[in-house]
Formats: sequence, C-alpha cells, structure tokens
Amino acid sequence: MSLLSTSAVGDARCGEPPAWRRELDAARLGEATVAALPPERSAAVKGRLDELYRQLALKYPDQPAVRKAAGDHFWRTGATDEAVAEWQVAQKLDPADAETASALGSAWLRDGKVRLAGEQFQRAVDAQPEVASYHFDLANVLFEFRHDLAGTPALPDEKAAEREALAHFRRASDLAAGSVSYAQAYAETFYGVQNPDWALAFDAWERVRRLSDAAPDLANSHLARISLHLGKPDQAEGYVALICGPGFEPVKATIRRQAEEMRKRAATQPAAR
Repeated sequence: MSLLSTSAVGDARCGEPPAWRRELDAARLGEATVAALPPERSAAVKGRLDELYRQLALKYPDQPAVRKAAGDHFWRTGATDEAVAEWQVAQKLDPADAETASALGSAWLRDGKVRLAGEQFQRAVDAQPEVASYHFDLANVLFEFRHDLAGTPALPDEKAAEREALAHFRRASDLAAGSVSYAQAYAETFYGVQNPDWALAFDAWERVRRLSDAAPDLANSHLARISLHLGKPDQAEGYVALICGPGFEPVKATIRRQAEEMRKRAATQPAAR
C-alpha cells in the first residue's frame, strides 16, 4: 500500500475503528514519515499530502476530527486561509472542541483580529478549563490588548480586562504548578496593571523564587522591590542580601538607597496617636 494511500485497512470486526479514523491515521503516519525526509525529497510529495487531506475532507465532510486534522495540516504547510476554513467547519460540527477554538484563536491573533481571538480563547477555556495553556493564551490577549477589548458588557473598561488577565495568568500558573515561565508571567503582570495589589504580587514572586532554586536572584530582586512598595525597607534589604550575582549590583545599590530613604522619611513623621 502506498505511503499516502487512504485505503481502509482491516475488516469490520467488532471494535474496529471507523473507516474515517483508519484513513486519518494513515494520513498522519504518511505526513510524519514525509516530515522526516530530507527537504529535497519531502518537497516532491507535499502536493500529494495536500490533496490527500482535501480528499479526506470531501469524503468525510461531517466528521469534525477530519476537518480539524485537515486544518492542522494546512496550517503547518503555510496554507493558512485553507486551514482557517477547515477549522471553521470543524467548529460548526463540534462547537465544544477546545483544540479547534485554540487553533482559531491563534489564527485570528496572527491576523490582528484580537476580539475574535479573545472569543476563541475564551471558548477553549470554557470547553477545557483544566488546561493551563488555554488560560495562558487568553490571559495574554486580555492583557496585551486590553485597550482594544474593553467596552463590552463582560469587559466594561481596561481595569476589568486587567483583572481577568491576572485571574487567568494565576489559573494557568496554578494548573501548571511546576512551570517557572507561567509563574513568572503572572508575577510580571502586576507591574503593568493599574493600582496593583502588591501583597498578591509578593506572593506571586515568592512562587517564582521557590521554582527557581538554581537561580533565585531575579525573584529576590523583585521581592525586594515589592517589599518597598509594601513599606517594608528592612525586609527589602533582607532580600537584597540574598542576591549573589554580580550583574545585580546596580539594582542592589538602588534598593538599599531607597530603603534608607524610606526609613529616614518614617523617622521624621510624627508618631501616630
């Protein structure tokens, strides 16, 4: 049988996968095999793979997994318009599929259609709220494009978009509890929001520090800075003392100076009665 054949294999025994599944698996196997070939050989069969997925979509027009797989293939090969068209059909057939919603969100985001991207990433979260990456994608869109997304009943203003972004960054970090990148993205977001809750920011950077045992200097520098925001100069200097990397010397000097200035201001203020 040809590598790119979609012929069904096996008989109709009890428990045998449906024909569309067998043919789709064969197509995926063929695609994986072609991907492993040298470029000069894989280019020669790319068109055959494209046609294979088109024929599968025509043969099984009402099977969402086939249409989603066809969209995935065309996206990987750069035929982005054809990919989006297939994903849209797949979503009509299976509106609750999170992977399709996530794929469409990424496509709309690439095209600068941020509202459509946000709607699709929200659909992905609603469909599979236990997946950290879906929360992370939604959080990024909400935060980076809060100016564009504000003004709807769900997000009446930018501050509402910031709150939602923080909530989804935190949820992503909670779900992927061992991820330094998710924890750091959540922690860094506090610097970009209006009137940040510095106590929550402190907790977020503490999580980053715990996950970064091998290189805690960055987290300790942020914990020192946030301690100043919390009005705790001694605590700030305590975190500065934990920083060992030579590249942090200017930061350490600045924090120590600000801590000393804070203590001096506090000493000149009249005691509260």
